[in-house]
Amino acid sequence: LIRSDHPSAIGDRVTVLGTLRDIVPTFKNPHHVSWRWVKKLEGTFCEIRGEIVSARPGKKLIDGWRRYLAGKVDASGTRHAPVVKALTIGDTASLDDRTKTLFLETGTSHILSISGSHFAVVAGFFFFIARLAFRASSRMRQKGTDRAWAALLTIPFTILFMLVSGSSLPTIRATIMIIIYMLALFFERKGHSVNALFLSALIILVIFPHSLFSPSFQLTFVSVLFIILTSRAVHSLLAKTGRAVRWLLSLTAVGLAATIGTLPVVLYHFHGFNPLGFLYNLAAVPLMCLVSTPLALAGLVAPFGAYLLRLSGEVIEITIALLDTLNRGYIYPVIRPNLPETLIYFAT
Repeated sequence: LIRSDHPSAIGDRVTVLGTLRDIVPTFKNPHHVSWRWVKKLEGTFCEIRGEIVSARPGKKLIDGWRRYLAGKVDASGTRHAPVVKALTIGDTASLDDRTKTLFLETGTSHILSISGSHFAVVAGFFFFIARLAFRASSRMRQKGTDRAWAALLTIPFTILFMLVSGSSLPTIRATIMIIIYMLALFFERKGHSVNALFLSALIILVIFPHSLFSPSFQLTFVSVLFIILTSRAVHSLLAKTGRAVRWLLSLTAVGLAATIGTLPVVLYHFHGFNPLGFLYNLAAVPLMCLVSTPLALAGLVAPFGAYLLRLSGEVIEITIALLDTLNRGYIYPVIRPNLPETLIYFAT
């Protein structure tokens, strides 16, 4: 983590002149995890305060792609380029405080981090293209294997998107769940979303055990678990409604499930929440995840993608203006719950 005005990106080789010192431990506040202990689990033992003398690009291929895509976004002249980069390559370093505060206060900050919805768009796009290509073969079409091989071909593109988007905990979780789902399609087995969710949690904890204490890990798994359980509970009821009504009710149910499920975690880490957050998600999620993100992703790979990137920026402008107008109801500060209170909440 580098806080500096010096232009630098992930993967750069940075020369710093300053003072190396131990990480300052967290003050002994009750029920507060030690910052020094968490950083030690991550493998970081010291910090340096000083000046960046130079920063030159690294030689890793993935980092080079990220720099290229970030440069393409900047060169397009799109509005809200930092938000576009956050939605496509997971680069949130250049987001300004006003934008982050607006999304935090409206309960929509999860949109700014690449997660399951973004991966669903990417995986669905490549699965659709691959299946069209395989269906061109009459033999595969007659055997019905076009779907299975399209699922298998989607996996490497999903992994590549995870690497390019920064490999954060939500992206790793989404990647593992999509891989499991695609393998289930390939072997003609029924997927089990809860098992896939807990398997992805187990894999992440084996590799990064310290992530258990991070808000990113807790929020992504609790929210997805509540969304899955809520979807199962209301599935039979929604099946009786029309398509448009079903879509609107499903979106509302997902927003409520995520808001209710993550409430103790949000209060613990951020000391505030917005009870109207699910309403703001009804407006922001379709615009940002179903319109702006696909436009931005297509703009990064299309020959004339600058037009699509600028269009994505206009959709983001509409979303931000809408959230800014509707921004009401944020409650801060709130007393953070302790572990017994959190367990009672989930139990009830």
